[in-house]
Amino acid sequence: MKYKYLIIGNSSTFDTSLHYLLNLKKDNNDIEILFCTGNKNQIINKGSYIENFLITNNFDCYELSDFFKIKKLKFVWKKIFSNNKFNYYKKNNNFLKYFPTSFLNFLENFLGELFLSDKKINIFFKNTDYLLIDFRHKYESFGKKKLENIIKNNDLKNIFLLPHACHYTRPFDEFKGIESKKGITIPLHKATFWLPMHYDELNNYKKFNYQILGYPEINNCIQNPINYKSNNSILILVRNFKIDNSTTNNDSFVYEKKENLIYFNFYLNMKKKYFSDKKFIFKLHPKISEDLFIEFIDNIWPDKNYKIVYDSIFGYLDDIFLSISTYSTLNVVTISKKIPTIIINCRFHQYVNKWLLMSKIYKQFNFFSNDLNTCETNINYILNNDISKQLNSDINLVKKVWLT
Repeated sequence: MKYKYLIIGNSSTFDTSLHYLLNLKKDNNDIEILFCTGNKNQIINKGSYIENFLITNNFDCYELSDFFKIKKLKFVWKKIFSNNKFNYYKKNNNFLKYFPTSFLNFLENFLGELFLSDKKINIFFKNTDYLLIDFRHKYESFGKKKLENIIKNNDLKNIFLLPHACHYTRPFDEFKGIESKKGITIPLHKATFWLPMHYDELNNYKKFNYQILGYPEINNCIQNPINYKSNNSILILVRNFKIDNSTTNNDSFVYEKKENLIYFNFYLNMKKKYFSDKKFIFKLHPKISEDLFIEFIDNIWPDKNYKIVYDSIFGYLDDIFLSISTYSTLNVVTISKKIPTIIINCRFHQYVNKWLLMSKIYKQFNFFSNDLNTCETNINYILNNDISKQLNSDINLVKKVWLT
């Protein structure tokens, strides 16, 4: 079978798909990945775990600039338009640094539409059987209408709409992205929503087609646990945050400046008290500006014994001794890897836990901490006790919810 995989937003879609793609490839399916930008390094960084994974496993990857009417234009284009879409804080190293980001985005999309060849991109999609899309992201690059027409007119067997993560925030939020005018429009009669888990609210759900397909990266982690005691790194999963003093809504998943500082001051205190010899790994949310975070952490962290990870966490899980973070779906992944995982209760959890199933899951994890004092208590316990029973208990809960 021939699969096409469209990457239309940020790199987080690969947290769902990497080993799924690998298994398809092992079954002799033909898989081609299209980054829906002129330069794939606007979505994944050069030398990143994701890029190396795709190269090592011989995946065929394309960018919209591969389908320009003028073939030689691609080289020049990729030199000019190279910044990660979400690294808005970063300045270009050439003359383009004098132009505002909004103008550069307009220029890129305007010129891209002019140069994109309908014929070439139609040939690329010819005889495609299955389409994979992380449909929830905004489509902000050029070529949207051309792709929508191709998807509409091609005789596809099915379109799989990949999950946002191992769960969403409400029972039916998984389906809402299809209604976004900023996303990509697809023929819904050909679409199947890939759901990572079953929940009771689905029993009477009939609006869209769906299948419970699990979450491949959780399976892979459970099958390949680590011995955390031999590792030397502390993992912090970093949420997006504001750098000014503006406020956010209660259901916003962006920290206010003062909220973010509270947690990072706590991490800093824990480093001084318990982990002075450990290396910290800061895994950034895909929508955080990497350069903004570098400036932030340089101003508060006392040394350079840390690593900033902007791409998939799966390249670094084998190095982790302990994970300490507020809300993130990746906490479920670290638990699956048998990493001691302390989850700090925060404003985000108060929103997510309104879905009763999520409340039951997170509060049952052994090292879920209602506040920072409880978090420190859990750190002490992990450092001074055999926690094998707790780790096994948490993995069993993950298996019960996510393994199909």
